[in-house]
Amino acid sequence: TAGKLGDRFGHRQTFLIGIAGFAVSSAAIGFSKEIGLVVLFRVLQGLFGALLMPAALGLLRATFPAEKLNMAIGIWGMVIGASTAGGPIVGGLLVEHVSWQSVFFINVPVGIVALIFGLVILKDHRAANAPRSFDILGIVLLSGAMFSLIWGIIKAGESWGWGGGWTWFFLG
Repeated sequence: TAGKLGDRFGHRQTFLIGIAGFAVSSAAIGFSKEIGLVVLFRVLQGLFGALLMPAALGLLRATFPAEKLNMAIGIWGMVIGASTAGGPIVGGLLVEHVSWQSVFFINVPVGIVALIFGLVILKDHRAANAPRSFDILGIVLLSGAMFSLIWGIIKAGESWGWGGGWTWFFLG
């Protein structure tokens, strides 16, 4: 769905919205005093974060010629891998020596820098033959199926047990 948004509205715009939303929701999490707000803003952070990878890949594809695309995606993947490996270490150090909120506040300056560079450097790209409509029914059905699967697994482990009727209702 996020890739299709980039195809239709432009990968640059989708990426910039994702960065801005991720940074703002990160700040909101850090300022939250109630767990309900933390959960709400984490959901928003996840939605904005989900825009980033498809948009980044779309931008790479539009920016690099075919003969250099594999190298660009390889470097991008290496950076993602290093971030995934180093993130928990940095996060643990921040929680241990600063506060749990600092894990979210650190995203704000990074997001601002990425947003500025994105506004200055990135060129807009839209797919020439992007479909004008979304498969709303497919999105709803897939979302429902994913929720059902995850809910069934969670509840089976917590209270229903793997042999429970409700477990198999949600897993089925």
